[in-house]
Amino acid sequence: MYTNVDLIKHPFFKDMLKQTNISYLLDPLTGVVTRQVFIDFVHNLISQNIPFTLAMLDLDNFKQINDNYGHQTGDEVLRSVASDLAKYLGSNGIVGRFGGDEFVYVDLVNIDYDSNHNFLSGMYNNFCVLRKNLKLSNCNPFITGTIGACTFPRDAKTYEDLLTCADKTLYRGKVKGRNCYIIYVESKHKNITVQKIAKEDLYTVMYTISHEFESAITKNDKLYTLFINLESIMKIQYLLFIDKTGAIIDCNNGKIIGTTKNFKKILGDTAIIDSNYVYDTTSLDGMIHDELGMLPLQSILITRIEMNNHFFGHLLCTEQRNSRIWQPDEKALLFYVAKCLAGFFERESL
Repeated sequence: MYTNVDLIKHPFFKDMLKQTNISYLLDPLTGVVTRQVFIDFVHNLISQNIPFTLAMLDLDNFKQINDNYGHQTGDEVLRSVASDLAKYLGSNGIVGRFGGDEFVYVDLVNIDYDSNHNFLSGMYNNFCVLRKNLKLSNCNPFITGTIGACTFPRDAKTYEDLLTCADKTLYRGKVKGRNCYIIYVESKHKNITVQKIAKEDLYTVMYTISHEFESAITKNDKLYTLFINLESIMKIQYLLFIDKTGAIIDCNNGKIIGTTKNFKKILGDTAIIDSNYVYDTTSLDGMIHDELGMLPLQSILITRIEMNNHFFGHLLCTEQRNSRIWQPDEKALLFYVAKCLAGFFERESL
């Protein structure tokens, strides 16, 4: 989709195209630049101290499009979004495909907060890039996306740190319900932690946990095994088990560190909850922290431990110092761990 005429407006690409055919620079499916070329472009801008906005766009629920309409339709969606985004950005910058259904772009014009806000707002309005039905060959899917944006050099001065800022705001948008954009603001987002299960795939992690869990004998040994694994994988500070009597047990040492009377009542039948501290005690978030007020906790990921309509308590992953965006893989892993525990308690009760 990008042509030589489009790219040579930027000195980086003008020099590159003197030696390289444009086909080597473009993603073959969407026609925007490839991930590596985009990264090289960003590094070049940083080396010249040229201010710019870096944004990451993740299409919402893209897997459902592939599942419902097929991968050929999914490819049409990716091509259409890439084309619309590149047209909307125009000569102000460059769009790249980062992988899968994720795009990135550099905006060399809309750098201050207000202009960036207006630019992003326009992307979501008037059926421009997002929040619109795409007219495809066999369907008209409604397309939304989540965007995280930050600016060089105000928010970060290296590529790695810029990517971290964009990543934080992108995932913050996902937590807020997707279909939105978040612009990085240091006072709001600096202390957010985005922890990913990156070194091993989720299946390998689950297999290891299952094997070590089954090898442990006593309840406290099993709780300790879970804590050691989750501490290593998810970088949590504590793993707490609240049994059905309300006793709060530190899985690291098996000691009861407190009690709670209303925890089950507050959470109801919700399978899994993520929470960051807020002062509004009337909200679920506030009530959770009010009930556990004796504990120095900032962010909590909670799941019920139950099996065959038998309730055994709750399991909590906790952060003491940081606000944290809990990732889907982390939620899936805690849910799986709770099922391991539930199976053990179910067998013990027979």
